[in-house]
Amino acid sequence: MIKIAHVKEVADLTLPQEVVDVVMAVVTTLDDAYGEDRDVDNGDGGYVLIIEANDELERLKDIHIDVKTVIPEYTDVIQCSEGLMCASTLVLLGDDFGVVVIMPIEYLKCTSWG
Repeated sequence: MIKIAHVKEVADLTLPQEVVDVVMAVVTTLDDAYGEDRDVDNGDGGYVLIIEANDELERLKDIHIDVKTVIPEYTDVIQCSEGLMCASTLVLLGDDFGVVVIMPIEYLKCTSWG
């Protein structure tokens, strides 16, 4: 699982460009709205999590996201030029704190989000 909270962390990503573009848009908004010096785990704002393996979904419970019961704000599809399809799902964990979870679309079948 990859956690990205700030624009400066996007440069190191080796993912399809379409996924990088979504991550960049999210963290740009977070940095602009809540600041680059925010406490990403306990303050306002949030971050992006990129799920790389199906078993990582269970680890989301550590941050109070139960993929079987939580109701997301939205789920979008990211169509990558390489043929990969990903899901981008926003889960709000408070009034001013959200996590965008990005994963291969086939992992949605293990959640209540799809």
